[in-house]
Amino acid sequence: MNEQFYENLSLVSTFLIVVPFAVTCVRWRRLAKTQKRLACLVAVVAIVELVANLLWRQYINNHPVYHVYSILEFLLILSIYSSYFDRTRINKVFFILGASFTLFALANMLFWQSPLEFNSNVTLTSSALIITLSLSSFYRMLIGPVYTTLHLIPIFWISAGLLLYFSSNIVLFYLGSRVELTYEDSLPIWGLHSIFNCLLILFFTVALWIQPKKG
Repeated sequence: MNEQFYENLSLVSTFLIVVPFAVTCVRWRRLAKTQKRLACLVAVVAIVELVANLLWRQYINNHPVYHVYSILEFLLILSIYSSYFDRTRINKVFFILGASFTLFALANMLFWQSPLEFNSNVTLTSSALIITLSLSSFYRMLIGPVYTTLHLIPIFWISAGLLLYFSSNIVLFYLGSRVELTYEDSLPIWGLHSIFNCLLILFFTVALWIQPKKG
């Protein structure tokens, strides 16, 4: 497969975010709390993708955008799970986790990986934490009431998408930061990343489209 194929795949992955954004605009007044917080994440993703692509097309390093985005993404995902668990003690833990992660990301940017470098340390850390959060939500579903309409629970689709995306891409992020690859060798890796990103966006779209029974 040639370079043009992977470039087109990346473009599809980038602009697919328009779909859940459109769903948000149509259904905003009917969205539950968890869905509205997901909608905020979708809006941030749309803005970041637009800015990052404009910089990339002008041959300007767009890594600083992703340094900031990594923090916003994690805090917004933490907010989504906070609305799902909705317990004072857990929310305090989430607050400490969010503050600690933010400090770590800033320290990484200042001392280890500059804003002009790929922030693999932060990406790998956030991936591990988000995988843990998604698994925790599935555990809560299992020990809680038995839902016969699991497909109508937004957090189910959100967690499934996040688990698929971050568990698959944590290997790709590790390879991108630890293995020296030529540009041609890296194309299939980032092609897979684009595919998993498309799947994540589709899961987000379903989570925003459904009329939730609970969550």
